[in-house]
Amino acid sequence: MKVLISPLFFGSLFMAAFSVQAQQPAAEDVRMEKASPFKENMIFKPVRTGTDNIELIEVVSLGTPSVKVSNTADGTYSSYDHSIRVTYPLVLSSGKTGYSLCFYGTSEKIPYAVETKGGRTTLFFPMTTHDLLKGRIEQMLTTKKKVPIKITQQADGYSEALLGGF
Repeated sequence: MKVLISPLFFGSLFMAAFSVQAQQPAAEDVRMEKASPFKENMIFKPVRTGTDNIELIEVVSLGTPSVKVSNTADGTYSSYDHSIRVTYPLVLSSGKTGYSLCFYGTSEKIPYAVETKGGRTTLFFPMTTHDLLKGRIEQMLTTKKKVPIKITQQADGYSEALLGGF
């Protein structure tokens, strides 16, 4: 009797586990979770150019940096959260203006890597990379006299700034 109960018990346990596995909803499929975002899920309105834009610029120097700190003192714990930005205007070999390099603090959430607004193009990098990137740019300016930057802004919202070699 024990010999018969053991295989039946394990067989029914296997079937129960299999039927539970088969009844999992399709929403757990990773491909289903990456459906296009609905307007009610968006936290900002994305700016898209409508066309792909790739721009190559050559930086010959960094302008004088500006440093901005800010917070909102509203009496809550978030009053102690300060944001910081260090912005360098970029001096280009073509003489073109309106480009800047902005390093933002850890408490800030920047939705774009590259943003063009009002004729100004800003490249955003986290403050944690400031010393490394500034040192690398200064080194390239000393040795090569210029720093190439490739700016990509695609119609689907993807943006990228590539400093140095490409």
